[in-house]
Amino acid sequence: MLLVALPAIARLPGALFALPLLAPLPGLWRGRAYTHAWSSLLIVFYAAGFLVEAKSRPDSAPWLVLSFVAAAEFVALVLYVRFSRVDRLRSASAEWR
Repeated sequence: MLLVALPAIARLPGALFALPLLAPLPGLWRGRAYTHAWSSLLIVFYAAGFLVEAKSRPDSAPWLVLSFVAAAEFVALVLYVRFSRVDRLRSASAEWR
């Protein structure tokens, strides 16, 4: 969602700023937990940058919205890693029974 929202709000600079978000897409589509984990660390830098931008320009609401979007994506990625690990542990314990 951040990959689409950033160019929509910030035009060309936002599109250039969103290019690193394309790197983890193949692993995210394949459902690899490792890719979800390291891309969550990538999203943290975006959320921090958006919060700094929102703080420096109080009249600019889109940056605050983007920081909430980045925070929501971070939480979603971390929850995916957590629940995929739980599922993997459950399936491993079911094999030993």
